[in-house]
Amino acid sequence: MTEAALPGDQVHGYPVAEPPRRRRWLSLLAKTAVTLLIAFMLMIAGLALLLDTDFGHRLILDRIAAMAPDSGLRIRIGRLEGSIWGRTELKDVRLYDPEGLFAEAPRMELEWRPLAWLAGRLLVDDVHSDLVIVHRLPQLESDGDGTMLPDDDIHVGRLEIEQLRYGEGAADGRRSARITGQADFRGGRALLDLDATMRGGGDRLALLVDAAPDRDQFDLDVRLDAPADGVIGELFGTAEPISLEVGGDGSWSRWNGAARIEISGRPAGDLGLIARSGRYAASGWLAPAPLLPEGMAPLAAPRLSVDARAALAGDVLGGALSARSSRLQLLASGRVDLRRDRYEDVRLAAELAGATQVAAGVEASGLTVRARLDGHFAEASVALRMAAERITSGGAAFEGFQASGTGRLSSRGLAMPVAATLRRASSTGADGLLSNLGMSGAIFASGGTVHGRNFTASSERLRGRFAFDADLGAGRYSVAGSAAADRHPLEGIGLVDLSVAFRAWSPAAGAPVIVSGEARAQVRRLDNELVRWAAQGPPRIEAKLASGAGGGLHLADLRMSSPSLRLSGGGTVGTGSTLLVEARGRHSVYGPVALRLGGTIRQPRLGLRLARPSPLLSNLALEVEPAGEGFGFGANGDSPLGPFTSRGSVATAGGGGAAIRVAALTLSGASASGLLRAGGSGVDGRLDFRGALAGPVLFATAGGGQRVEAHLVASDARLAGAAIGSGRLDAAAEIGAGGALRGSLNFRGAADRLWNMAGLERVSLSGPLVLDAELGGSLSDPDLRGSLILSRGRLASGSTGTAVDQLEARGRFAASRLTVDSFAGRTRGGGRVRGSGSVDFSGPLAFAASIQADEAQLFDLPGFRARVSGPVDIRWASGVGSIGGTLRVEDAEVRLREPGGDREPGGTSSWRLALTLSGERLKLSGRGLDSEWRTAALRLSGTLAAPALTGEAALRRGTYALFRVPFELSDGTAWFEGESPPDPRLDILARPPAGLPLGAVRIMGRAGSPQIGPAAPRR
Repeated sequence: MTEAALPGDQVHGYPVAEPPRRRRWLSLLAKTAVTLLIAFMLMIAGLALLLDTDFGHRLILDRIAAMAPDSGLRIRIGRLEGSIWGRTELKDVRLYDPEGLFAEAPRMELEWRPLAWLAGRLLVDDVHSDLVIVHRLPQLESDGDGTMLPDDDIHVGRLEIEQLRYGEGAADGRRSARITGQADFRGGRALLDLDATMRGGGDRLALLVDAAPDRDQFDLDVRLDAPADGVIGELFGTAEPISLEVGGDGSWSRWNGAARIEISGRPAGDLGLIARSGRYAASGWLAPAPLLPEGMAPLAAPRLSVDARAALAGDVLGGALSARSSRLQLLASGRVDLRRDRYEDVRLAAELAGATQVAAGVEASGLTVRARLDGHFAEASVALRMAAERITSGGAAFEGFQASGTGRLSSRGLAMPVAATLRRASSTGADGLLSNLGMSGAIFASGGTVHGRNFTASSERLRGRFAFDADLGAGRYSVAGSAAADRHPLEGIGLVDLSVAFRAWSPAAGAPVIVSGEARAQVRRLDNELVRWAAQGPPRIEAKLASGAGGGLHLADLRMSSPSLRLSGGGTVGTGSTLLVEARGRHSVYGPVALRLGGTIRQPRLGLRLARPSPLLSNLALEVEPAGEGFGFGANGDSPLGPFTSRGSVATAGGGGAAIRVAALTLSGASASGLLRAGGSGVDGRLDFRGALAGPVLFATAGGGQRVEAHLVASDARLAGAAIGSGRLDAAAEIGAGGALRGSLNFRGAADRLWNMAGLERVSLSGPLVLDAELGGSLSDPDLRGSLILSRGRLASGSTGTAVDQLEARGRFAASRLTVDSFAGRTRGGGRVRGSGSVDFSGPLAFAASIQADEAQLFDLPGFRARVSGPVDIRWASGVGSIGGTLRVEDAEVRLREPGGDREPGGTSSWRLALTLSGERLKLSGRGLDSEWRTAALRLSGTLAAPALTGEAALRRGTYALFRVPFELSDGTAWFEGESPPDPRLDILARPPAGLPLGAVRIMGRAGSPQIGPAAPRR
């Protein structure tokens, strides 16, 4: 090592002089260092001054707003005043979580030491705010580090909030508190000392928590005092005063304490508490009856024995709980992940001993309830099973009840589809109908309320749907629904199919149950002769029911319909089966009718306007005046040939016969008169028409049956207000014993009238039609055999948007079935269709068609149209249709719904789709897209009301409007995943027009809410 030479030293005996150049260099170095130090200090001072200016304040606020921690917490501060190095004032402070705003403060003052922040410590000497509003608890995500205490040291020496408003009372200040305290989180220790005083109620909460597990330190002290009519009591649903004391002694590894509760000065709970290094226990008793809804309070009487055990391993709390009273046993076990906010196999069980009141007016025996929770607190999965040996309410009893379901539990409550069974019911008025009853639906529970929706019920003789609401605390219940039963005997009428829509509710606990409803009866066997004569067939009766004065029944909105008439009105049924009913209404097709009914159920007196007393008369309004053994009448109404008026008389004769003299009948520019004789075997007589319609209508009895024959010629006639030109109808029919039908029909005229009579209201058909048929079968099940030819017709469907012109069709009738051997026509744009099909009229309308499409536009709906080629199979039965096939797309377009737009009306949900599409010209438009795609197998399912596309399509060409600039699409894929309306998932590369200083972008995500960013290689 070589040492530096000093003045006067010698090296190897020779004197060494001090070098002057080195002295100058050291001097220069020292001056430079000092200069740099001063400059650095000036820069720091300048930066400090800059940050404490308006510009610096805004820079800090922008930085705070840009912070985006994984928890989802966002902080927005409107303005910063004062000095950031001492007393700072924050204006308009708002806190957000992923769900939105959850807290805000108009003004906050704080005094802190910002330099400590550089060392990872937040030291706040004083925080003060006149008002803080907490709208709800935040929903923040865990940061994933698994710790329970903050990572950095946090010290709040003094906290003072003059008014903290929260929850539903935040807007008017009804729920608010004054908060003072301090907090210290340092070195693995958590110290929290808070004092809260409620405004407007005098409630006070004092809380002290001092926990330092690493130092074996733990202390807990809680005191709650809530006076009568206090805010905290309101949260628990009581107006009585509540007090709570929690305290104890010991350490983190060994702590013993107690919790004592008083309600209205009386002991309501005494629990012994134990903590042992993260293991906890509580045992004792609770008497929570004053805090429970009135109907549930007896379950916890006189008190609940409580025993709980829990252990905290990291952030997972696991344990078990049991609570028992003389009537109730509650058990719970499982784990809760406090860091991830999750339930883990949490199981709950409740069991009642003996007959116990479970709600106001409801008693249950042998009731057990079991539930299991798993998943996130915000939306946990819940599995539920319930069983009861017997449930009674209002004198009615239900035995062998079981229910189960799996649903979701969130902050909004419990939502769960359930299935239930009932073995037997008694004293309900419908006991036999409720035996072996099965039910299914969805329940929604929140707080003390339970709601049931979309429930269905069925038994051996009953089927129904219903919904219910229950306020367990107030003892208010309501249930509404509908039910039906077949072939039920009804005195004075016969055998009927019954159905009822009902509502039952109790306005308050202990109040009488109020029942209202709407009953329907379809007569299957009619025993009342007068009703049979008036209705001309088994009628359908409907009425709204309610308790009437004096024990009778009030009928509101009474309705009656039959093959001949439909009425509505109201009245009463007295205790002696007396009737007083007045009704008005309409025929299901042709118009109004009216009725006044008196007398008794067995012997009614009526004034009646009939809807269809004979095959040629509709909406017939009759004013009936009994006279001796007959009555006179004046009539007006409609017929298949148009409106008519008539007057005449009916004279009854021995053996139940009657002579009906038609003095004058006018109809669609024609007039008629004649005499009809009605007897036990049928009607004989003749009506002769003159004018625009000319010809006879003949009635005759033949071999114990009825024959009707018509030969009518139209000469520039208008029937029912519609011009039909000239045409001819020749028909003859014989109705034999038991309703057997035989005859012939020849029609030459427009197809639309006969088509409408067939009841195919969703499809319209028009054009010249020639029909020749033989009639057979019965009136209830006619058998038509013959042929038809349609020329130059038109078929249109509002459900699919299909329109076929120049339609040629040939078909034949056989056994109530129409077989269309062939049809062919053209669609818009030059496409063609051909095929065959059939229609079955023997029961509920059913038809089928096989179609071969050739560039035919078969679908033209809001949001979707398609011109296709290939086979299409169409089926309709029992009110449900299907459209299936494998088609080549010639030209199709999926139109995306624009933002804020409502779903456009389209087809009906009665039609289901099962189509496979492939082709080169699938257009996707809307939401900025104007593009063409190819697909090898795109499945179209769902319904016409909500079509759903599933499959993948590859981009051919197109543009995407970004900031009104048409970007050219160069490569992309669209995945349709069954969403309705269509909202495919996209992955597209787009390039800007030439000449624009923009780069290529990548469009990903749903078309309705795409994510757009710089282009990157596509996966």
